[in-house]
Parts: sequence; C-alpha cells; structure tokens
Amino acid sequence: MSTFEQGDAAYAAGDYDTAFKILMPLAQNGDIRAQISIAGMHFTGHGVQQDLAQAARWYRPAAEKGHPLAQNNLAGILFSSNPEEAIQWFFSAAENGIPFAQSFLGDIFTGAYELPSNIREKLNNNFEEAFKRYRKAGEGGFYYAYHRLGEMYANGEGVEKSEVEAVRWYEKAAEQDYESSQKVLAQAYQQGLLGLTPDPERAKYWLDKAQAND
Repeated sequence: MSTFEQGDAAYAAGDYDTAFKILMPLAQNGDIRAQISIAGMHFTGHGVQQDLAQAARWYRPAAEKGHPLAQNNLAGILFSSNPEEAIQWFFSAAENGIPFAQSFLGDIFTGAYELPSNIREKLNNNFEEAFKRYRKAGEGGFYYAYHRLGEMYANGEGVEKSEVEAVRWYEKAAEQDYESSQKVLAQAYQQGLLGLTPDPERAKYWLDKAQAND
C-alpha cells in the first residue's frame, strides 16, 4: 500500500486524482491524516465531486479520536443543519486550541446567530463568556477576535468599558489587515471618537489601508 506521504505529495503537486486513490484506502484503514485529507477533498471538490455530507463523514472519525482540526471543520459543516451537535464539536475544538472555534463560540454567546430556542436560552447574551472566548482566540492570533474585543471594550459588553483598550485591540486587528478595524480607526481619527484626538493624517492612513483591502 502507498504511504500517506506519497498521497500528500501528489495532492501538493495538484495531482488530486492520484492523491485520492492513494489516500482513500488509508482513510478506510483508520489513518487520521488520510481521513482529514479525504474530508478536505470532498469539502473543496479537489479530485472528487464536492460533497459536504461525505466531508462530514470523513471528518467525524478523526474528530471522535480527538483531532482538533477535524472537530472544528465537522462543526462548521454541521452548524446549519444540526447546530446543537455542531456547538459541542466547537467546544471540543476550542478546548483543543483552535482559535476559530473559540471565536465562533464567542459569536454564539453574543447571540450573533439565529438558533433554536433551547440553545438560545442556554448560550445567548452571555457577554462575559463571549469576552473570555474572544480573549482565548486572540491569544491564538485570530485577528477577528481582536476586532470583537475592540467592540466589547468600546461598548462595555462583558468587560468594563475602556476606549484605550478598544483602540489597542482595534489596532492589533488593523495591523493584520482586518478591514473592519481599519475603517473603525479611520473614522475614529477623523471624528475624534474612542477618546482619540482628531488626526486627519492617521485617518487617511487607515482609510487607505482599508480601501487597499477591498
């Protein structure tokens, strides 16, 4: 039997058909790396027809064995059809260090998604927990979480209001080219918001950065 490394090399070279032929038997024999690769191929449509149900099928055994990326990706696929199970997988992925999962849970705790009432009653409008999740995501370098932390400090949601902290987190996101934060800073420097002294030069700097990302 061919090795995972051979299948991975074929995939990296863009030879998706060969990669699939090598990786599928390995996945069927329980190789977690191959299962994740096969799931990813079904998710993207590389080497096989795109099929999210098949992607979920192959992420699941790897997720059940505790692989963080598989847990996160399975959660993302399931969220629209089975949010309750998806959220449990996001919790598992978050506990295993996936910043996106932490941030997604932060969004859930703030009520950003339309969810069944039984889930909303348990999780929505818990801004303190959301703040903790965004902080953990931020520690993993996830710039969207930086932006959300900026918003929470600016609005005093889940944490004591602090314009200084809001600007600090917006700047962290903006420096990683997160357009929404760049626009917030441009407006803040233009209008003297968030405790900032109006500064047309800084406003133009961040506006130019944001427009470059359009």
